Amino acid sequence: MTGSGLTPLGRDIFFEYLVSHDVRYIFGNPGTTELPLVDGCNDYPSIEYVLSLHEDVAVAQATGYARASGKVGVVNLHVTPGVAHGLGNLYNAHRARVPLLVTAGQHHTGLRVQDPILSSDLLSMVGQFTKWSYDVRFLEELPMVMHKAFRELATPPFAPVFVSMPPDVLLEKHDGFGPARVTEPTRSLAGDQAIQEAVRVLASAEQPMIVAGDGVGLAHGWDELVAIAEALGARVYTEGYATLWNFPSRHPLYLGPMPNLAADMRAHFARADVALLCGVTSPAPVSRYDDGGPLIPFHVQTVAMDDSPSEIGKNHPASAALLGDVGANLRSLRTALEGAPFDRAVATRRGRRVSDEATKRRSAWDRKTQEAAVDGRLTAGGVSAAIRDSMPAGGILVDETISNRPWFVNTLEFPDPLSYFGANGISLGYSVGAAAGLQVARTDRKVVVAVGDGSFLYYPHALWNLANRNLPVLVVILNNGGYRVLELIVNRMGGPWSEAGSDLPGLDIQGPDVDFVTLAASLGIPAERVDTPRGLGRAMKRGMEASTPYVVDVVLDRPDGGTSTEGAD
Repeated sequence: MTGSGLTPLGRDIFFEYLVSHDVRYIFGNPGTTELPLVDGCNDYPSIEYVLSLHEDVAVAQATGYARASGKVGVVNLHVTPGVAHGLGNLYNAHRARVPLLVTAGQHHTGLRVQDPILSSDLLSMVGQFTKWSYDVRFLEELPMVMHKAFRELATPPFAPVFVSMPPDVLLEKHDGFGPARVTEPTRSLAGDQAIQEAVRVLASAEQPMIVAGDGVGLAHGWDELVAIAEALGARVYTEGYATLWNFPSRHPLYLGPMPNLAADMRAHFARADVALLCGVTSPAPVSRYDDGGPLIPFHVQTVAMDDSPSEIGKNHPASAALLGDVGANLRSLRTALEGAPFDRAVATRRGRRVSDEATKRRSAWDRKTQEAAVDGRLTAGGVSAAIRDSMPAGGILVDETISNRPWFVNTLEFPDPLSYFGANGISLGYSVGAAAGLQVARTDRKVVVAVGDGSFLYYPHALWNLANRNLPVLVVILNNGGYRVLELIVNRMGGPWSEAGSDLPGLDIQGPDVDFVTLAASLGIPAERVDTPRGLGRAMKRGMEASTPYVVDVVLDRPDGGTSTEGAD
């Protein structure tokens, strides 16, 4: 059945698969080869084409929507330049295991042999960032291609898939096609022997630790992991770069996010003899090698749990491996551990020590945040306190603070997995676009972006997406006039290396200063600039209560000395 009731066209095969999977939106930026697909939306009123002004923003929107809705995100790009523009956030979606159907137009099959403008090998461009990709050349292929695409999107480990389609195939008439159904795969589970081996390793630990990754949040596995941690008296950390929040932030065994400095990561692991790596999607969240060797010392035994075989024992040999559905395996591990014979009194005493450590950590951060809020300077710590104090229940923080990230992930409360959104891949320029997708999916929750001025300026026109749909997203810009993260890293690398010891060029973005208030106003978005601590709380309150998009430009004191040795590496 076609959307128009007329003779079916090739594009109807595509749209019927979208309808059958309850896809409501196609995010994109169209070009010539995509026009037949965009036109098809008129025949399918349940599917809305959501325009972005840049392909990477469209991919960010689809990523945010998919993460918040639990559905497949669909994004449409335009041949070579458009696909290339979208690679940054396609990389983020790949690292974060977001199920995206990425489509692109392709040249007419009769023209491709002539090497027309904008043509290239699209599959080579996207291959390493997608789970499966295909270049459609014939109408007869399209039903099977759509079946395969949605089958891959429904099968863990989740990841983007890519399909390119030429206009002649999209507009070709045909006699009909079969139902747009997809075989739903059975989730795989770890066997009893693997579960028992994991229990043996964990129960024998004298200093167990747990790293909760995105796999926990995606599986809604908080309760099971809490029970496992409490049974073991284990220290718990969350994955350093995550797209979700993966453990209760105020739990007495929680010791914060893993640092992203290699030496600090090793120090955390060095205290343990056994580590449960649970759904960790970024095992090496560092960009700078420090000559210190592997991040996990060799003396540490690991229990690896993941739905991707490539992540099991990826960088460190696992003493026990639990491959398959993370939620189901957590439940099995919890049940087996609760029935296992080990000294629970020892685990209880160990848990009390960890709880004391966690209490001191929380108290230290609460004290530092309070001091930052009243010390007379505008700092990232003061901004994090202001967001914390004004965030409504159910709010979602979209985090692209990068160098100031420790303030936000250690200060705010995150009561459920979706209350936090980041980009696992850390390809910059994702936050405002992702926030637009999140808000489209969850109109019942306030979405708040905290973003550095450098990251924001990658795609300032993403504000257009908020204005276009009147999405009540609050965008808080931490304006320090430069690429602060690089200023931190150059010192850690031992630079500057010039004979004069001069500051590196290209790290200062103050010439000229960008007037973010005027920029927002040009799109009809209310905005205000905060340059004294006194106005910060009131500005946040106005932004939180706004029924429209709202921008707060916070001019941070420079230099902001920071609060921790932790920072983006």
